[in-house]
Amino acid sequence: AHILGHVGPMSAEQWAYYQNIDGYEMDSRVGQTGLEEAFEEHLHGVDGLREDTVAADGTLISSEWIVEPKAGNNVELTIDINLQRVAEEQMAAVAQSLINRGKDGSDVEGMAAVAIDPNNGQVLACASYPTYNLATYSQDVGMLNNDETAPLFNRALSGLYAPGSTFKIGVAAAA
Repeated sequence: AHILGHVGPMSAEQWAYYQNIDGYEMDSRVGQTGLEEAFEEHLHGVDGLREDTVAADGTLISSEWIVEPKAGNNVELTIDINLQRVAEEQMAAVAQSLINRGKDGSDVEGMAAVAIDPNNGQVLACASYPTYNLATYSQDVGMLNNDETAPLFNRALSGLYAPGSTFKIGVAAAA
């Protein structure tokens, strides 16, 4: 969910930016987070215009495209979906195991995991816990915003953490 992000109606600030870019209307839906936001202009297609003829009782009589809609461009990720799934499942399992050991989980504020291919620097997995379900995001957004565990916060990309023990190895190698 954190990687892909979501789209939504544009804010006044976003309209100030997009109003001078061809293909955007004030009621356009634009990327709000994640890759949807980062690659908005690349992913954005062309809206179509359809003329529908409807009977008085609401029955659709005919439909004709005046302007055909066009899909936007694709973005190809280096994320390995299986590795991503394992990272997310394992972080959820660790959090659950702490709760199962009699702890309430309050000492677990969140977790992040990033796996990078050392041969080429490609990101293979990038997970943040807790997370949320993109399929039910619009129904859950109020609850997610009020959740004290901050599931909308992408800990993998936005969290600030002190270097851990792996940093010591890098310093030792440099020395």
